Amino acid sequence: MPEPLEEKFSGQLLSEARKKKRLRYKRLSSELNIPEKYLQALEEEDYEVMPGGDPYIKGYLRAYAKKLELDPDFIIEKYLQNLKSYKNTSNKQSIKLESKLLPFKKYIIPIVFLLFFSFFIYFSSCSQNDQLENAPEDSYDKVLDEVKTTSRAEIKVDNDTDILEENKEKILFNKTITKPIETLVTEELIVLEDLLQFYFPEECWVEVYNESERLVFKLAKAGTSLEVNSKGPFKIKIGNANYATLRFNGVVIDLLESSNRENNVSWVVLPSGK
Repeated sequence: MPEPLEEKFSGQLLSEARKKKRLRYKRLSSELNIPEKYLQALEEEDYEVMPGGDPYIKGYLRAYAKKLELDPDFIIEKYLQNLKSYKNTSNKQSIKLESKLLPFKKYIIPIVFLLFFSFFIYFSSCSQNDQLENAPEDSYDKVLDEVKTTSRAEIKVDNDTDILEENKEKILFNKTITKPIETLVTEELIVLEDLLQFYFPEECWVEVYNESERLVFKLAKAGTSLEVNSKGPFKIKIGNANYATLRFNGVVIDLLESSNRENNVSWVVLPSGK
């Protein structure tokens, strides 16, 4: 007995419709201008790999559903139901995990104290070693006196002077090799690229320029997206702007502020003030 549509997930409905029409991801990606990995993520309901958050996911679902001759509103409704169910399940698992960890919380303070005490002992010993290595020359005379006294008290030999001179050479040699070596560190200049992310729920045309060239000049179809990686500043022109979404380095840009209300064309310069 076939499973009712109401009991199926949005990804399952998309996958079954695609397989029924015998369509491959490569062809659908070319026609919808949506990367193959995003189409596969929609069917597997792996939304974390998709950029732009909830608005982009809904746009992709709507475009994909139309292409597969499914009801877009029904698919989005199933997506929202699945998302709500996933959040409830995650909260229950979090509460269950917290209840399991509760008996171990009483050991946290002793463990933290033990770690702090261990670090204190370690750094104290390091500090003492540094003081010995950086000690002035006259301190080595005191060491020699101690060595001389110990040698004469415990070992009775006739050549004390030779032993002291040998120890002095060892001490001076150890001090020489333990002096810090100065090094020059050069920092490389790293040039980072900016990221422009467009999403077009309806048909729009877009132009993108940087300081030296035109990067994009195209008519974007409904339900498609576009990413541009380059070094700014950028000059961006979008027609039918009230149906477009733009993110600059993850920040949503309000296109209506720079839009001409008569012809619905928006001019944007990013970063602002450049």
